[in-house]
Amino acid sequence: MLSIPSIVLAIGLAFCALALGQLVLWSSSSFQLFRRQSRSFEKQQTEFRKHLSSFNSRPAVTNAQGGWQGFRNFVVDRLVKETANTTSVYLRPADGKPIISFFPGQHLTIRLMVPGQSKPVVRCYTLSDAPGKPYYRISVKEVLPPPDRPALGPGKGSSFINRMLNVGDVVEVREPSGDFFLNEDSDRMIVLLAGGIGITPMVSILEHLIATQSNRTAALLYGVRNGSDHPFKDHLSRLAQRHENIHVVNCYSGPEPRDRPGADFQVNGFVSVALLQKILSHPDAEFYLCGPPPFMKSLYDGLLAWGVASEDIRFEAFGPASIKTTASPSSESSSEPQSVPVKFVRSDQLVNWTGTGSLLELAEQHQIPIDSGCRAGSCGSCSVALLKGEVSYPSDHKPKCTAGHCLMCIAKPKGGVELDL
Repeated sequence: MLSIPSIVLAIGLAFCALALGQLVLWSSSSFQLFRRQSRSFEKQQTEFRKHLSSFNSRPAVTNAQGGWQGFRNFVVDRLVKETANTTSVYLRPADGKPIISFFPGQHLTIRLMVPGQSKPVVRCYTLSDAPGKPYYRISVKEVLPPPDRPALGPGKGSSFINRMLNVGDVVEVREPSGDFFLNEDSDRMIVLLAGGIGITPMVSILEHLIATQSNRTAALLYGVRNGSDHPFKDHLSRLAQRHENIHVVNCYSGPEPRDRPGADFQVNGFVSVALLQKILSHPDAEFYLCGPPPFMKSLYDGLLAWGVASEDIRFEAFGPASIKTTASPSSESSSEPQSVPVKFVRSDQLVNWTGTGSLLELAEQHQIPIDSGCRAGSCGSCSVALLKGEVSYPSDHKPKCTAGHCLMCIAKPKGGVELDL
């Protein structure tokens, strides 16, 4: 017969055995669960690494984002005559895929196959509509030869667009680009000063303000000769009537009898800082300039004299001459010689560069044919092989061209040079 202590001991051992069994069973179950979780985690990690590898192998710019590299085919979807010599061209991507947006004020570089030309004609034209639409719009005025040099003929690209381009034609287009665009990190008043076809970026800016329901005050002062030379006249008038923050002042330098004062135009004369001072009580605003070089130069200097800070003046740099600012002079300007020999090898001409203007302007002065587009170092169409010597560029510009070449529109010689032109 077992004693009481023996019974207690037996019961205790039984409980210990049961607990140990439960511990072993729990440990085994936990280990199996851990293994399953571990395998699941490893599978997730493998899938993640595979996904990450796939993501990293994608190109930086894809059509899903609307962007592309190089030139892309676009179809002329619509043509609208804004004036007798200005045409708006609506362009849609030939592949039907999305297009990248842009900043209001930027431009397109396009490549045209012009009959009679041995190679494509490359030109830059400012976008003239608000961003965010499934098409691009450019508005192009035909460039006529100077009255004293009719033999030069009209501009190759602008003449082709206004006279020969048809709906359904295909043109090649680069992504929108350019450093002239609306500063959207501000709520200050915007003053848009435009002359001639310089109206195109201003239309884009105004359309964008309306599309985004901005409350910023915007005043457009636009100078043209008369109503026959006035693109977007009715459209801009409607914008000003419908939106109380949009104001338009048209300046006609040579109004025709049919042009109505107070309706078609408000000022008989030119856009000027003196006019601005009559309209604005102070110069506390952001100013945007686009037009012929003398137009922009006069306004730029006048705004500075009025007390406008240089950083509050933005201007489109297209055209045969850029505004020469005092805020950021070229680092090479002090060392540039006043007269250096420039050899145009294929044309067999040796001429002197006298310290002003670009090599493109020098070539044009001596009737040496050369392709050009933006005239601001953006499109690359004026790239020419530099056979001998060195050139300098504006200090704030990093040229993008083939090694051993130079961008003629913004290049200046640093001593004697020889060019394959």
